[in-house]
Amino acid sequence: MVVKIKKKKPITAPDEFISLPNRIVQYVQANLKQVLTITTVCVVLISIFLLGRAWWHKRKEHSFILYTKAENLLKNKQQDKAETVLNQLIKTHSPASNFACLQLANVYEEREQWEKAIIMYQTYLKKSNDKDIFSPFVWHALGCDYWISQKPSEVEKALKNIIKN
Repeated sequence: MVVKIKKKKPITAPDEFISLPNRIVQYVQANLKQVLTITTVCVVLISIFLLGRAWWHKRKEHSFILYTKAENLLKNKQQDKAETVLNQLIKTHSPASNFACLQLANVYEEREQWEKAIIMYQTYLKKSNDKDIFSPFVWHALGCDYWISQKPSEVEKALKNIIKN
């Protein structure tokens, strides 16, 4: 039996057996501007994300340094300087600013400035969520300050919030 050998036809159209890396290279060559644009946008977005994250960590670290400075000033009985540092820290809206609210409220309570202490506790409660572990203690302190300020209706609200949470 004789087998007739056929000549192979040359490939004139893209073949489905082209490997994936070759397909990618061909696509990039055909659409170079689009690929460069998308790549540039991705690199810029990733850079912005990483720089923002580094900035936030540095800001957070700086806020805890300020908080430590305020704590040291309070230990050295320099309450006026500590108050300015804590007020500066509250304006940063960093995680340490919540602790600064509580510390500043404590300073105001020592000076018997109950209205200012109430404002600091309210600021803390606005910044934190209801699931915060310090929230019941803050509501209790707020209720005590309301009691000293002779505001019984506010004391009742504070105590109800403690029970609710």
